[in-house]
Amino acid sequence: MLRRRESFFKFSVYLFLLFLSSNQAHSMELSKEVINSLDEGLNNVNPYILKAVQNGGMSPLIDSPKWIKKELSVEHELDGFIQTDQGHSLDCWIYSYEQLLSRPVRMSNENLKEFSFSRVFIRFWDQLERVNFTLDNIQEFAFAQKDLSSKRRDELMVLLNPKEIDAGSFNTFRAIVKKYGIVPIDSMPEKKFSKKTSPVSTLIKNRVFFHGLKLYDLAKNSSGQVTDQMKELKTTALQEVYTLLVAYYGKPPEKVNLSKDLRGTLYPESSENIVLSPLELLKKVDEVHQLELDEYVNLMLFPEAKNLEHVRLLNEEQGMVNGEELDFINVHLNGHQRDEIYNSIRKALKASDVVFFAGNVFPHFDREKGMLAPENDLSEDLFSFSPLPENSKVRSYFHQRVNYGHAMIFTGCDDGEVVKKFNPNTLKVELTPGLFKLKNSWGETSENIYATHAYLDKYMDNIVIKKKYIPEYIQNVFNENNPKEYFWFSDYLKDNL
Repeated sequence: MLRRRESFFKFSVYLFLLFLSSNQAHSMELSKEVINSLDEGLNNVNPYILKAVQNGGMSPLIDSPKWIKKELSVEHELDGFIQTDQGHSLDCWIYSYEQLLSRPVRMSNENLKEFSFSRVFIRFWDQLERVNFTLDNIQEFAFAQKDLSSKRRDELMVLLNPKEIDAGSFNTFRAIVKKYGIVPIDSMPEKKFSKKTSPVSTLIKNRVFFHGLKLYDLAKNSSGQVTDQMKELKTTALQEVYTLLVAYYGKPPEKVNLSKDLRGTLYPESSENIVLSPLELLKKVDEVHQLELDEYVNLMLFPEAKNLEHVRLLNEEQGMVNGEELDFINVHLNGHQRDEIYNSIRKALKASDVVFFAGNVFPHFDREKGMLAPENDLSEDLFSFSPLPENSKVRSYFHQRVNYGHAMIFTGCDDGEVVKKFNPNTLKVELTPGLFKLKNSWGETSENIYATHAYLDKYMDNIVIKKKYIPEYIQNVFNENNPKEYFWFSDYLKDNL
């Protein structure tokens, strides 16, 4: 079944041509007079503020006495997480979701408090599956399109140039792990290019384009049948990509010899060496620590999609791994549902269950303090306008070409939206906005981040949480059969832009 990511490209071309056509007759040259008028516009801004910002002496992010970095805290906090650094990769989703697997192992043995499973192992198989999935899509597209109009050529180019080859979701992560298993990080450790993935991804995409174009030509003339020549071409493509992955990331182990501490955690009665396959290791970790991977559900939080509220939907990667359904439900983060979603997150955290976040972390982000808070941002006061994005979530996604945003882990929360806390600046207990604590994967400088409800309202796009914590009427939607075949970025953009 053809997955229609091509709508991104179609909309981009359409908007660009619209922009050109609408501006040709009314273009404005950057003449000296225009530039002088821009200079005059600076009269609205205090020149001392501009100088202070230039010299690094002032930031639009105020140093509010309510939030002093060393005093930041939440009333309920999970433990068992470790500091990670994804480097210059786009693997925030792997770095975040892997902690769901390794956290219970760390908490079970003091000698394993820095333990993790290999993230490179997961990335390796994810990349190979994505290439296979993309080639299948190109083949199906060719079966359906015998003659290419200019519009269809654009769609083919999108398939041949997959933009989201590094991105992923919890559903994809779960499907990869269930198919291939897990291995300890020392069995397949980080490599130079596992934290700088762009060069490898470029090489992979080049092979997809080269072989995908040939595959398209073969498939369009095959009368809808998969020929031996097509199979051979696809095998060659997969072999080349597999070779690249092994060269840059290493070969995934077929067996792992458990360390003494890991063996003691999983097999406390045994003193013998134990060798397991990656799938056997996953099964044993699940048996001992009750991972409950299938209990987690994916909620998208897009209030603009009024026609898609409480509808079980399939995402773009539907069927990518073992034909597994990759579904989610769109929930509007407003009205009574807003409070219900936040209460669901708090309920899970208080029960020591992990909740995952995805969203845009760049607006209002004070890296020095580790804060995500619109209340902490004076951009509009400083510049007389807000330079931050004010688009709806869907428009922001479309223009930024983001998949599911940046993934992090909820690791703590306050009891409510407004709580009483001691203010070390005034030495008094005062009302202050309640916070959520997030575990990031950007190394020591941005390891822990605190977010206000005002930030989450605007920029949180997706949560992954155990089904039992969400309202029953939303749980029931996941139990329905025959989800709507609605591809998030193509169909949604088409219907809502």
